[in-house]
Amino acid sequence: MRAHLGRTPRPVNKSQEKEHIENLSSDDDSVHFIIEYQGAKVGHIFIGDLEKEYGRSHVGYFIHPDYHGQGIGTKSLKMVVTYTFETLNRHKIRGGFLEGNPASRRVMEKAGFQEEGTERDYKYVDGEWKNVTWMSILEDEYYD
Repeated sequence: MRAHLGRTPRPVNKSQEKEHIENLSSDDDSVHFIIEYQGAKVGHIFIGDLEKEYGRSHVGYFIHPDYHGQGIGTKSLKMVVTYTFETLNRHKIRGGFLEGNPASRRVMEKAGFQEEGTERDYKYVDGEWKNVTWMSILEDEYYD
């Protein structure tokens, strides 16, 4: 998964894990969910930029590789899209994927996201720069 995240893995031990979860829990600018599948914790999905102007939010998600290709990411993203528009009353949700990750593109497309464009050299991953493709869904597209 690291190749698609564009950062070093964290946390690296139980103490850091506990601190990381506490920090996420106290952040008023984001909402985080653990993704469970058949009783196992298989991923994480979050909505960020909740305190920003104009009703825009950012979404990110990560599914453990052992659970790829089972529709878990798509179902999770659709649920978060519903929550973001219907509960948080946002106008736009945006997410991106690094080049070389077509599965993430498919997840976003299945959830109604449309491509906005590509940002060149967005993240430095394992010694090379990677582009990110941004996708979004607007509230009127969701409600149509």
